[in-house]
Amino acid sequence: ANQLNLGIGAIGDANTKMVINSTGNVGIGTTAPSWPLDIYATGNKVVNLTTTGHAAYYVNSAAGSTSYVGFLEDGTKKWSIGLDGVDDKFKISTSNPGSGDLVTIQNDGNVGIGTTGPVGKFEVSDSGAQYSFFTNTGGSRAFIYPKTSDVLMGSYSNHRLGLTTGGTERVSISTTGNV
Repeated sequence: ANQLNLGIGAIGDANTKMVINSTGNVGIGTTAPSWPLDIYATGNKVVNLTTTGHAAYYVNSAAGSTSYVGFLEDGTKKWSIGLDGVDDKFKISTSNPGSGDLVTIQNDGNVGIGTTGPVGKFEVSDSGAQYSFFTNTGGSRAFIYPKTSDVLMGSYSNHRLGLTTGGTERVSISTTGNV
């Protein structure tokens, strides 16, 4: 194969550490790079970038294109995080941004889970009837349960439920249902 092999050791040793193949791909730790920069290492650390000042990592793509970082397991993409070039929104996805989106952050700061177009600062959406839980470390658990024709909300744990207006509690419902 036509490639430049860089290694450590005596001439002719098969101790290649880096290659540049005929297509211009660079391999570090691999002699068959499939990407423009293909790094293979054993252990838990692969790349270390250090600076004495502010650090930044940029992913730059052409206008209207998607820029993201993908997370693979054994060659299969599991997650991605990045900018969807189609609608200019930041997304966390199980595929590429724009496909399999789980969380969306719009330019106005609105955050959506299960929706790519949140209309408020925080919106959770699901096609089925789903509980949304809010839990504190003391064990209290509250829920909101939007159904087709009504909405339920309350205490899912064995704690009373209080309703407030203007920062003052106005109604208290005990665990036995007394108001």
